Amino acid sequence: MFFAAFVGEPTGSSAWADAMQRHAAWLGLSAHLYSRLLADGRTFAFGWASIRAPDTAALVRDGAQRCTIVPLDVPTREHALTEEPPKGFGTHATRMDVSLTSGEVWVTVPVLSLEKFYYARTGDGWVLSNDLRLIVRIVGLDIDVRAVYTLFQYGSVPSPLTLSRNVLRVVPGHTLILPADSGEARLQRFFSIGDLVEERRERDPEEYVLVAMDTAIARTQPPVVVHFSGGVDSALVAARLAALRRTDARLQRFTLGPSDPFHEMAPAMARHLGLEFEEVYWNPAEIVPILQSLAQEYAAPLADPASLPTLMLIQAMAQWASLPTAVLTGTGAQSLFASGRKARLFRRLYAVPRALRRLVAAAYPAGLWRGTSRLSWFVGAVNKTAHLPAEYAAAGGHSSMDGFAFRIPPHVRAEMERAALAELDALAGDADLSDRISISGGLRNSMCQCGARVFDPLRRRGVGTVMPFLEPETVRAAFSLSWDEKCLGGEPKGLLKELLARQVPREWAYWPKGRFLLPYYETFRHSAARDYVRDVVFARDNPILSFCNARNVEAIFRRVEAGQPMHVGVRPFVWTVTFLSAWLHGLRAG
Repeated sequence: MFFAAFVGEPTGSSAWADAMQRHAAWLGLSAHLYSRLLADGRTFAFGWASIRAPDTAALVRDGAQRCTIVPLDVPTREHALTEEPPKGFGTHATRMDVSLTSGEVWVTVPVLSLEKFYYARTGDGWVLSNDLRLIVRIVGLDIDVRAVYTLFQYGSVPSPLTLSRNVLRVVPGHTLILPADSGEARLQRFFSIGDLVEERRERDPEEYVLVAMDTAIARTQPPVVVHFSGGVDSALVAARLAALRRTDARLQRFTLGPSDPFHEMAPAMARHLGLEFEEVYWNPAEIVPILQSLAQEYAAPLADPASLPTLMLIQAMAQWASLPTAVLTGTGAQSLFASGRKARLFRRLYAVPRALRRLVAAAYPAGLWRGTSRLSWFVGAVNKTAHLPAEYAAAGGHSSMDGFAFRIPPHVRAEMERAALAELDALAGDADLSDRISISGGLRNSMCQCGARVFDPLRRRGVGTVMPFLEPETVRAAFSLSWDEKCLGGEPKGLLKELLARQVPREWAYWPKGRFLLPYYETFRHSAARDYVRDVVFARDNPILSFCNARNVEAIFRRVEAGQPMHVGVRPFVWTVTFLSAWLHGLRAG
C-alpha cells in the first residue's frame, strides 16, 4: 500500500485526489480517499493506493482535536499509535499527526525504517507521501545532480535529498513539522544513538540475541515466506521459525542452477529444518519485462543489482494459490554483526593523506577497471577511500567510475559528502567509528538497497516485509553487545554462526559466505536485454546521459556485452545507470 496526504486550500485537494486516482490505476491498484475539514477552513485529505481497502480502524485514530495515522501497517504499529510522543527506537512505523484545530502537521519517521517519507510544497499547500512517484506526478520532476551522482558513487541518496530538487525526504529519526501558518517546514530530532543501547542485566550474549530475534519473528502473522540463500543470515531466520514450530513458513530461493555454490546445501538445509522449500531458476526471458516494470515496482530509484533476481522471486509468487502475509529476509545481519570490525583497517587507510590516495585511485578509471587482477582489486579499494567518507567505504559503498564514466564537479562532490555525513551524524552522533560504520551500513545497504529491493514490490502486492535482524529488539541487542561478543573469536558474525550451529550441522554454519547477486554477463549479453539497453539507456532523450561521458559509458557496455573481463567494482555502475534510465523511462510513460 502507498500512502499520500494533502493539507491546504480546498481547491488543491481535488487535483491531489485526481492524481491519486490516476497513480493507483497505473499501479494496478485502487484509490481509497478520505478527508477532514480543519478549523481554519483548509482541507486535510489522505488516502492509500492499495490492492485492498486499508483497515482504517487499525491505521487511523480520530479524536476531537487530532487525527493520527500510521501510513503503513507493520508489526510494531500499535507501539507507534500509543506512545506520546514517538521517541527512541521502539517501532518501524511512521506516524502522522494532524491538529484539526490549528492545522499543524507532524510526521515522525523512525530510524532504520524501510518506509521513506517525502514532502513538497504546492501552490495550494503541502503534499506528503511514502511514494516519490506520486509527489513527482503532482509537482513535476526537476532532476537533482547530487542525487544522480550519489546513486552512482554511494549507491543511495541521503536524506533530505531526493532525485527531484523540489521534493525532500524526512531524515530518519526526525519529526517533520509543517506549521499552520504556511511557513517553512522544519525537522526536529527525537532519536539518539543511546536509544539503541539497553541494560544487559548480565544476559548471555547468544541468548540475548536469540530472545530478541524470536520476539520479532513471533509477531509475524502466518503464512510467511523466507527469502533463503542458504547463507548464515537467512538460514538463522529459517532456523528460528523452525524452532518456533512455524509450519506455515516457506523457504523461497533464487538459483542459477548447478553452478550455484549453495545448489545442494540450501535444499539439504531446508529438509533438515523441516520447512517447505521452493527454488526459482534464472530465466533470461524475464529480463526485459522486469526492466520495463521497474517504475511500477519501485517508488524511487534503486542501485542494488540484486533487485532483478529479487523481482523474479516475487513475481513467481503469482503462481501460488495465495500470497503470504509477509516475507522475511536476513537483511541487516552484516551491518549489525560484522561491518564494525573493519574500523581498525579503515582508520589505517584513512591515515594515508587523501592526496596520495587520490593519486593511486586515478589509475582505476584510467584503465584498471578493465581487469580482475590483484592490482585492480587493490586500486579499486583505494578508489573508494579517495572518494567516500570512511563510514560509507567500510560499509560497502560503491566504487567509483568518476573520471571515466562520469566526472563530478568539485562543488557537487562537496555537497554530496556534506549531505551523506549530515544524515549519518544526525543518527550516529559522536559514536565511535565501528558503530558509525554499522549505522551507515544500516542506512545504505539495508534500508536503501537490500531491504528496499523487496519492500516496494511486496507492498504493491499487499505483502509485508519483515527483517528480524533490524527489528527494534534485535537492533538494541546488537548495539548492547561489544564487537568482540558479536564476532566471536574474531569471526565476522561469529555469534550468529554459533546460534545457527545449534540447529544445523556445524560446517553448514561456517560455509564460505555466499552472495545474492545479479548474473551480469548473462543479463547484459542476452539479445533482448542488449536491445533494450540500446533503446532506453542510450536514447537521445535519456536525461541520465547528460550526467555521464556517454562515449565511455558505451565502451563499458560494449565490454560487458562482449563478455570481456571487468573489475567487480564497475558492475554497480552498469546496473545503476540501467535502472535509473529504465525507471525514468517508465515514469514518463506512466
